[in-house]
Amino acid sequence: MAGDTGNASRGKNGDNPPLALPFRVMLACRVAPDDSKHRGRGKNENALQLMADADSDKAAVEDFAASAGMEVRFRMVASEILERELEKIHDRSVRSESESVGAMTLAEDPARYRTEIRQHYVEAIVARAAADGASDIHIQPASDALEIRFRVDGILRTVERLPIASAAPLVAQIKVLSRLPVAEKRVPHDGRMSVPVGDRKVDLRVSIVPSIHGEAAVLRIEGGEAPQSMDQLMMPDRIRKGVETLFSLRGGLVVVGGPTGSGKTTTLYAMMRHLADGSRKLIAVEDPVERVISGVVQVPIEQGGMDFSGSIRAILRHAPDVILVGEVRDGPTASAAAEAALTGHLVLASAHARDAVEVAARMIELGVPRSVLSCVLEGALTQRLVRVLCPRCSRPAAPSQPLCRALGLKADDLGRCRESVGCPACGGTGFSGRRAMFGLVVMNEPLRRAIAGGSGARAMRQIAEDLGMPSLADHARILVTEGVTSAAEALAGASLNEAAEVE
Repeated sequence: MAGDTGNASRGKNGDNPPLALPFRVMLACRVAPDDSKHRGRGKNENALQLMADADSDKAAVEDFAASAGMEVRFRMVASEILERELEKIHDRSVRSESESVGAMTLAEDPARYRTEIRQHYVEAIVARAAADGASDIHIQPASDALEIRFRVDGILRTVERLPIASAAPLVAQIKVLSRLPVAEKRVPHDGRMSVPVGDRKVDLRVSIVPSIHGEAAVLRIEGGEAPQSMDQLMMPDRIRKGVETLFSLRGGLVVVGGPTGSGKTTTLYAMMRHLADGSRKLIAVEDPVERVISGVVQVPIEQGGMDFSGSIRAILRHAPDVILVGEVRDGPTASAAAEAALTGHLVLASAHARDAVEVAARMIELGVPRSVLSCVLEGALTQRLVRVLCPRCSRPAAPSQPLCRALGLKADDLGRCRESVGCPACGGTGFSGRRAMFGLVVMNEPLRRAIAGGSGARAMRQIAEDLGMPSLADHARILVTEGVTSAAEALAGASLNEAAEVE
């Protein structure tokens, strides 16, 4: 397409045809035409003259030029200079396109799509996902098509099927926006990008992995409607008071447990915002830093740099009062967090664990000695996300007897129970949005003795139940009896094992 071509250089004689690269290649590889008087002279004066910086994919440009029978020469410039030129190229590319080539109509013509994919298509995908309340976007190549899928309220749904030929240029454009190497397709990549949506910018975490059908990408939308404060977490009163008691401690380890995608990081961020009142120094060690928290020193774990355990030991020299460890995922990190808690720091961390009691078992599995853990562990919060009933279509309904027995519901509890129906407003799912369910164990002498003495998770769970510690199943019952969610959804979130124990 003629509109997709930018003049890169002209020969000395007017007879020589212009040497050109398509706009899409220049944008994808971060190069721009170099028409300055500083460009080199020599026997290949008529070679393609381009500006580049340290992030430019020069190898890909050389491959493209060679396939077109062209030579290429680069002049290294400052990134700021190159960025200005790339903005001009992007503006020219957009102006050159027909207004009829809209964001969601490119799939109608595969050949046209391959040559005309632009940043505005990615922007349209993100805008649509944000409007639908999606938490992440999955760009998944298959053998015959490219699927665009949104995760809404924890459930994936396919919103677009594009020609498989569109996969490579779409992922390449995402790499350009994320400042990732376009030509390297054999290894995973992680990055970030911001996309304008209306009058605001949406920040996204980008993960790209190679697959047998091409590169697959996941764009995690940051922020969104996630709770920002302790009040917005809407914890039951007993759990909120227990958590605030833990905040008053001058040292010790507090762990938030749950599976991937259960909202642990959101809860930890809300805790740090609550503690960031100016009276204490707060430092967070994260991989990656998902959101910026005012009043907190946030230390990212960089590839090739220090790991979690090394970073934790390094920040102790900054005399923090509270330390956030993004995730305890290995033995050195668990040991470093425990050591920091032993030396008088309040350490908040997350870990993968089924319930609050299994947090202790997880830390022991990672190598923290029982004698140490029994001293430093002060509390364990566990959580799950459950879908909230759609306010437009849900209707009053008592749960079935098996569900009532599994959740421990009594006849007096059923007056406000509701069930899902489905309507256009909720996309036929019967649910709109999600809420967190919480369980909490605050350590006391019986539990510390159980940990030090070698008791397993089942024995510790029985002790916590006998002591009346609030469990996930307790919160599940509250949400059902208040008509917030359905009995089936709450039971799935609380897990059958815990619900069965309550029964």
